[in-house]
Amino acid sequence: MNKELLKFLCCPYCKDSLKMEARKIQIGNAYSDTCEDIVDGILLCLRCNNEYPVINGIPRLCKELFEQEKKELNKLKNITEVVIIRSKAIQNSDAYSQIEKIVRQRIKIPDNASGYLRKRLENDIYYRIKGCEKQEKYIKTLKLFCNHKLETILDIGGGQGGLIKSLTDFFHPTLSILLDYDLTWVEVARLRNPTVQIIRGDATNLPFKKGSIDLVISQMMLEHIKEYTKALVEMCEVAKETCFVCWGPNKFFIYDFGHLDAPVSIFPKKMAKYIAVLWHKIRKTRKSNTAIVDELENTHYISPLHVKKIFKNYGRPYNVFTNFALYSLENGYSENTKGIKHYLFIMRPIAKFIFKLLVFLRIEPQCYFVLKKGNGQAK
Repeated sequence: MNKELLKFLCCPYCKDSLKMEARKIQIGNAYSDTCEDIVDGILLCLRCNNEYPVINGIPRLCKELFEQEKKELNKLKNITEVVIIRSKAIQNSDAYSQIEKIVRQRIKIPDNASGYLRKRLENDIYYRIKGCEKQEKYIKTLKLFCNHKLETILDIGGGQGGLIKSLTDFFHPTLSILLDYDLTWVEVARLRNPTVQIIRGDATNLPFKKGSIDLVISQMMLEHIKEYTKALVEMCEVAKETCFVCWGPNKFFIYDFGHLDAPVSIFPKKMAKYIAVLWHKIRKTRKSNTAIVDELENTHYISPLHVKKIFKNYGRPYNVFTNFALYSLENGYSENTKGIKHYLFIMRPIAKFIFKLLVFLRIEPQCYFVLKKGNGQAK
């Protein structure tokens, strides 16, 4: 944890400032011999008396600590002397081979997997290794709203860190921050970009001061949060200038691709369960009923009208689906691509008309919204 990060942090619950009690400090990292990072320590909130451990350089800024985190916090309380370690700059040339090893260990393809499931898992593996870094469409979209130097970028629910790396490489912020509740994939994010500041936290209780982050982004995370309205408000409060949120599928778009892979989005959850089970039986995907129900419970369908209403309380909202979709065609598809995406690519005016029509009818498959705040203050 970079010491500079502390001035942006606050208690996620009472929003008061935090005091750092360092236990282990590292001088030098993979890029600099002089950089000073907190490896282990305790962040204290003097107002509500909450204690948040910093373990292996990652602040755990949430009340719901795992058992191992609670044990580490108790150990840190008993340490009184600060340990300083020195680490010289090193070259991590085999980062991607390590990333691939981690990804393939965690995503297992069953021997009896159907062709549908095998293809989906292979695509997921590729995306997590390198595909998630191909984010030109995000960069081109955000360039329309961020045409100056950004000091801080926050990626909420950033997972394996592909988007935050792409934005960091383009905008060169002073601090790049990735927040995720589940630390399963953050070691991949660290290998991908050792300078990113990682925090374990809750999107509905963000540990950042009001208006402290230049650009706040959330990529395909919102639909997995039950209290998504609260998470949206937190993002708007934290953002100083710009907030970018995308999620899918749209509540008004009937087909849920990427989660249930079934036509369930517009139906109540009880009805959607039976539709999804029947759909997968017809397609013979061999997806279990338990997996379908679990996926449905953890997926929430959000309308663009709901997000637009919240954004209006803080500034001016922009629906950027059309721009994003056109950039996606430019960067993601070639002349050899078959199917409708190929024809949309070569007939840009028609594609633009179709995308605008989808937005007008509010049935775009996935939603992309930018909030541009006025002087960093809420209305």
